[in-house]
Amino acid sequence: MTYEKFLEGRLQLIRDLADKADPFIRRRLIGLADRYERKMAGRSALPLPR
Repeated sequence: MTYEKFLEGRLQLIRDLADKADPFIRRRLIGLADRYERKMAGRSALPLPR
């Protein structure tokens, strides 16, 4: 399993939990999902090692 696949799985889990959570927890989970998305976006922008 690659790191990207791990992040995608975590992102899906967090979004599923946010759908069922109360408003306070939902905001926190959405924030966490946003951080995972930024990690995924930043990781693809990195140059490949030589």
